[in-house]
Amino acid sequence: MLVLEIFLIVLVVLGAGFFVFNLLCALCWWYARSFFLRGISPFQPKLSGKKNTSKKIRGRA
Repeated sequence: MLVLEIFLIVLVVLGAGFFVFNLLCALCWWYARSFFLRGISPFQPKLSGKKNTSKKIRGRA
């Protein structure tokens, strides 16, 4: 019984870790995608990103 309990605990811990890892990956992917959809690369400095957004907003309006 002890082996079975240890196996179940390891399985639950691995499953929870994998779920959290998937959640973090999804959040990072969504964050990066929202940046690219706005036309701002996350690797650019913030000032150039603000300039790009202001130009786009003026163009739409």
